Amino acid sequence: MWLTFSSRGIGVEVEEMVLGDGEVRLAVRSAAASAACPGCERRSSRLNCYYRRRLVDRPVAGRRVRLDLRARRLVMPVQRGL
Repeated sequence: MWLTFSSRGIGVEVEEMVLGDGEVRLAVRSAAASAACPGCERRSSRLNCYYRRRLVDRPVAGRRVRLDLRARRLVMPVQRGL
């Protein structure tokens, strides 16, 4: 299942949604092709690796909510001329 939605300019794709007896699990990833460095604000789309983050929240309708986020670690381009 691939669902794409945006909130405040942040696009997210839902890779998988599982509705169990005691849990709702969403596997999500960024839909953006690039991201800005939080330090220097330069953009990059060069991928270094993926890693997983798991976020668990309070129950909704009696079910535990879990987000499995597939995050990317990007490589910043070398800035020449400094």
